Amino acid sequence: IIDQNLHNEPFSIVAHSYGCVLSARLLNIYDVKHFISLSSPWGGSRTAKWLSLVFRQSKLFATMTPGSAFLTAIADTYSEIPITNIITAGTGSGNALAGLGSSPNDGLLTIETQTKVPVGFVNKENIKVDLSHNEVLLSMDIVNLIKERVFDDNDRD
Repeated sequence: IIDQNLHNEPFSIVAHSYGCVLSARLLNIYDVKHFISLSSPWGGSRTAKWLSLVFRQSKLFATMTPGSAFLTAIADTYSEIPITNIITAGTGSGNALAGLGSSPNDGLLTIETQTKVPVGFVNKENIKVDLSHNEVLLSMDIVNLIKERVFDDNDRD
């Protein structure tokens, strides 16, 4: 789909949650200008670990278990592409299940897992916002931040 529609033109990626770790695999394959990740489970999800025991047929939960081969491969990726990592800190006390206790979280992911951007991503910026895992998708402040990062003066003409 990317090859058919973009014809080797550079593009930016804006992804949310699991889409971030999936998109990270594209960084060294295509001409990506900027990568913006929203609420990314870079370090996996402790909740996914427990769900993988219940939903054994689903590979999704197994791949998102901390330390999985999938996440380890992404953690070993090197990229100089500018990466803006939006960390959602939640709007209240969070969700005890997501943090599996007292770990600060956005209602679904711990803040700790969102900050575990692969060390090979050398051109990264972490921005922490007081929004929940899903509120980040509805925030005009986030939309404006994305516009600032993705569109330069030449793109606005």
